[in-house]
Amino acid sequence: MRAIRLYPAGTSVELFFDDSLEESLVADVLSSWAAMDPVRCVGDLEQSTADGKVFVSAELSCPEEYRGLEGLQFLSVQHVDAAQERLTVEVTLAMLRTLAGSVSLFHAAALGDESSGRAMILIGPSGRGKTTASRFLGQHFAYLSDETAVVQDDLCVRPYPKPLSVIVEKGSPKHQIDPGSLGISVVAPDNFSYQLSCIVLLGRVEEPTVPYVEDVSWAEALVEIAGQTSGLLLTDDGLPRLLDAMKRCGGVRRVVYSEISQTLPVFRELLSSPAEESSASWQIVHSVEQEVPAGLVSRVSGTSAVLLDDASLIYGGGRLSEVSEFAADSWLLLDEPLPVDVFRQRIEQQYGPIPDDQFPAVLQNLVDSQMISYQKP
Repeated sequence: MRAIRLYPAGTSVELFFDDSLEESLVADVLSSWAAMDPVRCVGDLEQSTADGKVFVSAELSCPEEYRGLEGLQFLSVQHVDAAQERLTVEVTLAMLRTLAGSVSLFHAAALGDESSGRAMILIGPSGRGKTTASRFLGQHFAYLSDETAVVQDDLCVRPYPKPLSVIVEKGSPKHQIDPGSLGISVVAPDNFSYQLSCIVLLGRVEEPTVPYVEDVSWAEALVEIAGQTSGLLLTDDGLPRLLDAMKRCGGVRRVVYSEISQTLPVFRELLSSPAEESSASWQIVHSVEQEVPAGLVSRVSGTSAVLLDDASLIYGGGRLSEVSEFAADSWLLLDEPLPVDVFRQRIEQQYGPIPDDQFPAVLQNLVDSQMISYQKP
């Protein structure tokens, strides 16, 4: 069977193309993934040892003999013009599944300075301009990735120079373009020499603005980055890993701009010298999984608190949120479930009396925020 091997960010993904597909699709995939040094081969789907496997077919369902194969994703291609975009997604997902929990995975562009080996990641949600920034800045810096930055614990940034997904016609599938064909200076996929030195939030604005850099508070940075980091909150070491990277990079900065073509001096300055490690400190406190009888107040199972020097955050309900000092202290008081009257007494020891007619609302607000749990007996 026709196959293509790729090695994204140190993992292995094998693409298999059955006979129902035109050879032109295979050729197009080889061309768009040229920066990843793809290997054309004859593959055996059942014998493949790749971390991820994608079986591409014009059929609507996966053949019976391949169902249940470990790590296999089936991709039915009904429209060839959409096939490459979907393949890029599948390769990226296979890489993310393999690496989740062992490295930090950012929804970010990654670029580096060839002379110093320092790298920066540019973080932002979809539509913030990461691909546009990558196309421009990649002509002046070493290009590592346009939207998926892989950072090891030692701050090594693994290259993932996948095809650029470019909108050519609104409403149509994005074209997958080899970054090297656009004059971008692509880093070899096996070059693990770049070290993260700068974490940047992209702040593109519509109003014409001279680019500038601003420091971002740790609390604000954590909330924004957490929303753009695959699996960050799914493992116990995800937050510590991110906090350590922020500390070693001297915190987080935001580059505010309206035209990416005007930002080159700003980004050059950011990578011009080694990062100065931040003096920030923090503490992370986790809740304990337990069954709590009615009538007791407790932390919501699975919640955690991040206590910074000047702010507090709570993770719960699948999101990270900055909370008031009062809310954080209320959560911290519940290192064990407490009767509601004891909980109230401990809060009042810190903050003073709470009127009888106001305490129910205070308790309900904490419950509504998904921080604490309470069921009347």
